[in-house]
Amino acid sequence: MNERAEKSETRPVWPFIIGVVAVIVMGIFTTQAFSASITVNPDPLQNAGGDLTFSSDWSSASSIVTRHERSAASLNVSDQFTGVTVDGTKAAGGSDVTVQLLDASAAIMDTGTASLDSGSGSYSQLVTLTGGNIAYYDVVKVLASYVLTGGVAIVFDAVSSANGKSSALTWSHTVGAGDDRILVVGVSLKANNVVSGVTYGGQALTLVPGSVASHANGDRVELWYKVAPLTGANNVVVSLPSSVQTVAGATSWTGVHQSTPLGTAVPGTGTSATASVDVGSIVGDVVVDAVSTAGSVTVGANQTQQWNLAQAGFKGGGSSEDGADTTTTMSWTFTSGDWAISGVALKQANP
Repeated sequence: MNERAEKSETRPVWPFIIGVVAVIVMGIFTTQAFSASITVNPDPLQNAGGDLTFSSDWSSASSIVTRHERSAASLNVSDQFTGVTVDGTKAAGGSDVTVQLLDASAAIMDTGTASLDSGSGSYSQLVTLTGGNIAYYDVVKVLASYVLTGGVAIVFDAVSSANGKSSALTWSHTVGAGDDRILVVGVSLKANNVVSGVTYGGQALTLVPGSVASHANGDRVELWYKVAPLTGANNVVVSLPSSVQTVAGATSWTGVHQSTPLGTAVPGTGTSATASVDVGSIVGDVVVDAVSTAGSVTVGANQTQQWNLAQAGFKGGGSSEDGADTTTTMSWTFTSGDWAISGVALKQANP
């Protein structure tokens, strides 16, 4: 459609603002939460084409995936996506924004990418779609993802692990002297025990929000992290309320954002031959996970195994994988049985 300029003067705009994020949607959508405390209000459709326009804060070089789900509606067949205009504010540093239109089966119907300039402040960027003829009613999801250009790459630093029956499982881990460090500890337990706390060199780690995966029959996984951990060799101590069979591992990384280091954790449990979770991610992330189950364990084909230890009839493991656009699947296979798994994405530091 070539009516964008004319439409922009007449079509109504209703900003819905929470904190630093404004969202404007031209179309008919259900009210849909797409990130913490943010919602999209349904707005009336412009009948003769035009852009879908929305904005989302580019939060300190982390990516944001925005999802809108439309409500059932009878729409004019001529109402088509010709482009998506992304408006908002960002920190200094270059970024590309990619927009994808998805149908009900999650297949990508159309896509486009544009570069934002490296300055800080407000921006308004039209992303022209390659197809340019996708009707509104065919689109179930609109995904906009931001990827740093020239950003700081997340780099693996070191791994360590331990297993045993103890109320304080302890082992040494050496963190290198790189910038923007993070330490992640995965703990696999039996009998539904709960970790009392984790320290590194006396520094307390924080439980990754939403990361606990606990199967009713006993397998449990927890993820813990520490931004800017001490460098050098120090002890990791996993404290438990009593002497418990435990497998745990630690990985350290550089190039991780220090104020928003993590995406959203995804836990999972089940009884099958494969433990699997789909972790929200973008290109540039690194996704880490931990698993707990019985019997022999094999890491997923695209993952790097970081540890895999047996302890008194059960197995605990951890792995990592470079993030993919939208989601990264983390999986382990074994003989059928109960399992628990949890994964989370690490986010890039500022360029």
